[in-house]
Amino acid sequence: DAKAISQLPHTSFSSSCGRYEFAFSYQLTLTAFFFSITQIWKLPIIAYMNGKVIFFIPYIVAMLVVILPASYLEMLMGQIARRGIIQSWNKLIPIWKGFGYAQVMMLIVAAILMASLSSFALYYFMVILITPAKSILPWNSCSNPWNTANCRTAYRLCSNMINENSSSLSLTASPVITPTPNCILPGQTVRAPEIEYWELQVLKFTPVGIGSIVPWQVISITAAWGLTAIIVIFGLSSIRKVAYVIVSVCIAAMTALLVIGLSLPGSFETKFQFFHDSSIRPLSTLFPWGAAMAEVIFSFSIASGCLTYLGSQNKANTNHFWHALISIITVIIFALASCQMIIVFLSYIASQLNTSIPNVMGMGVNLLYVVFPMLSRLATTGRIALIILYGLAALLCITKMAIFTEAAFAAIFEDIPDGFLKRYKLLWRIGFIIVLNTLSLLFTTQGSLRIIGMADNATQITETFLIVFQYLGVAFLLIRTRTIRNSVNYIRLSQHTLLMFWLPMALISFILFT
Repeated sequence: DAKAISQLPHTSFSSSCGRYEFAFSYQLTLTAFFFSITQIWKLPIIAYMNGKVIFFIPYIVAMLVVILPASYLEMLMGQIARRGIIQSWNKLIPIWKGFGYAQVMMLIVAAILMASLSSFALYYFMVILITPAKSILPWNSCSNPWNTANCRTAYRLCSNMINENSSSLSLTASPVITPTPNCILPGQTVRAPEIEYWELQVLKFTPVGIGSIVPWQVISITAAWGLTAIIVIFGLSSIRKVAYVIVSVCIAAMTALLVIGLSLPGSFETKFQFFHDSSIRPLSTLFPWGAAMAEVIFSFSIASGCLTYLGSQNKANTNHFWHALISIITVIIFALASCQMIIVFLSYIASQLNTSIPNVMGMGVNLLYVVFPMLSRLATTGRIALIILYGLAALLCITKMAIFTEAAFAAIFEDIPDGFLKRYKLLWRIGFIIVLNTLSLLFTTQGSLRIIGMADNATQITETFLIVFQYLGVAFLLIRTRTIRNSVNYIRLSQHTLLMFWLPMALISFILFT
């Protein structure tokens, strides 16, 4: 009860606790966790449609008002309890222990979802690597067994009249309009080879049900779990070492993509239109502010329990505020670079297709696996750009997988009663990853994209409820126990400062829930 919790000895907050002996390694782990695939395939499109660079005003506000207090409070909970997700709630608020189980279940679903997304990136990455440099990539040609009669890389109307308004990348997309003997009749549907490769070869899409298992997806998703196992094989001690590589590679890859994009033909105004043609008018409506808040909450996995776990592994006298602030500033810079990179590539693709950016714009998997594959046939450096892009996408997804998996495993393993062969922790961890890999096979069917959409919606709805209940629990801690006050004094923060962090997050949680 609250009285027993308040009487916990102050020695439980000894600064000698925790696996992170160096603040820098903890900082890198936190930054790697904050990097997200949505900052590549979703945020740039949302920003472009809502004022371009001006959209970063509500984005930064949401970061400071939502992510900063939320991440700080979650890490502080772990720092106080010195336990995993389930036992943290059991120690601080025993009646809230079931909430910890809900967080673990959401982490498992999120890890499987990330495994599915990373499998696509790994597949495209490997196809580029094994295809000879002088050969045409399979998604840039209409001469493959899976292509239909409507596939075209270039065309003209049989009446010799060029249809200048027919370029699009929808399901009836029209590729670049260049006169060719392979003419089409007016009104005939034309499909780009990239679309047919994605739907007919990669997904083998079926409009009804989930269909049968796609063999390459099984291989790719197993490879993703294999890479995840390498990262988490020794738990957090291996994650903190890999964090150096992850952050360095992400920054280097983003820099390389920016250089390649800016080296493509085009005017200065076209390349920097994300900054040059921005408008503040969209901010007069509520949509950009709501979109920014939803984007930061779901991409940063707030209330998932991962930050609680990371906080529990740090020194008890660590001030997590500065770690959170530095990570947020780093992510904002990374997101700005990502938006500029995506828009400059989209502007080049649109110019080659003789159309505008909105006509070639996609979001999520459509952007990464339908629009961007066109680079390899429209630009000489397109193949290099795709290798870096798909490598970066796979790395971001696998990083999330690793942290989700380790946080969920640590919580479950800590909750297992003593005596269940707990000394074989490595075997337990490997078995846990094998179980998750087996569950992931549901996402390797012909209806995988439909299942991914349902899983994504389910995790977002669940996370919304978790946010609300988590901050109700934090409110209880602030009011009823002295545990928070003892630890706050230990890291030189006042109770009033903590309340200032909690109140904005509680208000936003209520608005989000509503």
